[in-house]
Amino acid sequence: MKNSLLNYQFFKSYRLPLEKNDKVYADIFSTTFNSGACRQIEIESINLSGLNFTSKSYFPHGEDVEIQIYTKRIFNNWDFSLKGKIVRSFISESKKGEVVYGVLLERQSKDSVLNYFLKDFLNHYSETKLIKNIQMACSLSRTVGAGESVELFSLFNSIIQDFQELPLDNFLQDLQTSFRCENYHLFLYNHTKNKLVSYRSSAKENLLKTDMKNNIYMVYENNVISNLSLAENDINREKTKTLLAYPVYNLKHNVVGVIALTNTTSGNAFTAFQESCIRLISQIISYHVKDFATNINFEINHKDIKSDLFLGQNRTSLEIKNSADLLRNITKNVFILGEQGSRKNELAKYLHESGKFKSEQLRYINFDSPDKINTFFESIDDNELFEKGTIIINEIGNLNHSQQIKLYDFLKNLNMRVISLSSKELYHRVKTGAFSKKLYFYIADIYLHIPPLRNRKNDILEIADIILSEEQNKRGHKLTGFDEQATRNILEYNWPGNLTELRNEIKKAVIRSNGKESPVLNLRKQQSDYKAQKNKLLFNLLKSIVKHSDKSIDYQAHTETLNYYIRAKKSA
Repeated sequence: MKNSLLNYQFFKSYRLPLEKNDKVYADIFSTTFNSGACRQIEIESINLSGLNFTSKSYFPHGEDVEIQIYTKRIFNNWDFSLKGKIVRSFISESKKGEVVYGVLLERQSKDSVLNYFLKDFLNHYSETKLIKNIQMACSLSRTVGAGESVELFSLFNSIIQDFQELPLDNFLQDLQTSFRCENYHLFLYNHTKNKLVSYRSSAKENLLKTDMKNNIYMVYENNVISNLSLAENDINREKTKTLLAYPVYNLKHNVVGVIALTNTTSGNAFTAFQESCIRLISQIISYHVKDFATNINFEINHKDIKSDLFLGQNRTSLEIKNSADLLRNITKNVFILGEQGSRKNELAKYLHESGKFKSEQLRYINFDSPDKINTFFESIDDNELFEKGTIIINEIGNLNHSQQIKLYDFLKNLNMRVISLSSKELYHRVKTGAFSKKLYFYIADIYLHIPPLRNRKNDILEIADIILSEEQNKRGHKLTGFDEQATRNILEYNWPGNLTELRNEIKKAVIRSNGKESPVLNLRKQQSDYKAQKNKLLFNLLKSIVKHSDKSIDYQAHTETLNYYIRAKKSA
């Protein structure tokens, strides 16, 4: 398993490319096979954990090597050595007769020479080249280049070999080393006992008999990943400091168990990259449990729910559905954040009407205008109407400080679940004193964020098609669907009104079409783009960030808080 996971990590991770003009040279020494004199190699790419080099010489996998790196510049030359192990190889597509080798380097400290070398190397980049590399390094997605077919084949080949050759026990034991964690746990569903049971584990204690049980079952029942890091003062931190868990599937892609890793050796949380790695691990484990059955039916029935929020079967839509089904029966207060038109109200009503509270009363308080706010507070002493059930509070962020205190005193005396909605982020307003801390932590036992529609490119076309089908069926029309231009407009438009605007625009397009043609969307003209004369790449990057930013997030408050901590650290 080490080979396939290391291959995958090399393939996914970003390394700085080296070119001939960089004048970086390297010699390699074998420390295992005593192969004699050093051999010159050409480094293709490098980062703090590994490097790729090309050579016509043969190096077996597992060989310990020492690599001497040096530069030939007029000023500021480097000359240092690195130690590591060769963990992969494949034929070079660009250099005939040469092989690309991957070296896993020994762990580097913050003050390592390699760390300073890479910083110096980046200082020689042009602005355009630096921005391009930062973009690629920050992205978790991995775009496959046209010249990477051999590398991709090498990755698939090593994974298939692990599928077929490595016993499950050996495979799982390697996880501790590969993920640098203390223990692994594999849980599978047992039909006889009607529950998850520990199938394989490196730990003496069964994780299902600890406070982590609910977290494991949440992953299993809701088909989601969990990356948990317990706070320093948490009483459960003695045994489990960090947890990374992911569902395991059978041949029919039904969830049959959970693979969990606990306690990183560093004590830090598992990284986003390790989250992507555990997905690969789950797929490999699935090969060994492909014939297992499951008692869970994940076809959640939302047909009776009249909400655009639940349309679609892509990742974001499914996450919203799973979160809603997880929260509908809990008694804790829920805070829902999202831009205008994101259908927060419909999600709040679903939480009440589909759960155990549906037989109890539902009260709706709307603070979207000053008149409605004043009307409520004039009658706030009359709380006889508020008995057991659910209160939905819309736009709670519009209250001033004195009104927030009055509302807190009112809510804490009620025996009702509170679902609060806001198109403004409140947490950083708490930090600045603009929003009551007591009220915020009372209403936000659970925090749920609905992303804006423009950031749901994988969902938006499917949602639009479903809405179009519904609207034309209401009117007895038979349209041909969106043409190429309409599809492009849907993807490129900013959708400031989110799902509400999407539904309205499609409805108007269907009415205009009169059932005879493809619907034409008359979308509002967006502001004409200013074209930068210089630094075009940086300008386009910033423009994209602004375009896709979530208007419900108070970025200025985030910046002020960050600057506050920086100033505090400097003064200390």
